[in-house]
Amino acid sequence: MANPASKPRSRPWRPDPFADNRRTLDRLKELGAVQCTTAEAARSMGRPEQELTDFFERVPRMRAAFEQSQADALNQLRAAQFKLAQTSTTMAIFLGKQHLGQADRRELGVSDQASEIAGAAQRVRDALAAIAADRDDQGDH
Repeated sequence: MANPASKPRSRPWRPDPFADNRRTLDRLKELGAVQCTTAEAARSMGRPEQELTDFFERVPRMRAAFEQSQADALNQLRAAQFKLAQTSTTMAIFLGKQHLGQADRRELGVSDQASEIAGAAQRVRDALAAIAADRDDQGDH
């Protein structure tokens, strides 16, 4: 009888996480739906990112499914945000800033008001000086 200690140990069988099958497709869709990057998806499946990238090149429908799942999740999130904006002032303000270019108005403090007044006064002085200079120029002719 052979000595069991001399027999090489074999690794337990693990299915290839990047097989072209329904299980892999479903897993990639799950990971895409929560906005995993390619690197995060590969790590989640216990493999280096390059292996997943190579798999996507070999089986383009898997990349397409992963990316479509990401896009679908973003669309669902956007729809949920717009629905929430109907009842949440905070969300409505956030979406207004993001999509309509709206911004918070800055309230002027006392020192800001004094600076604004000083700037306006200087603009008036400059305008009056320009008018006076034009009159002087017209009077010289």
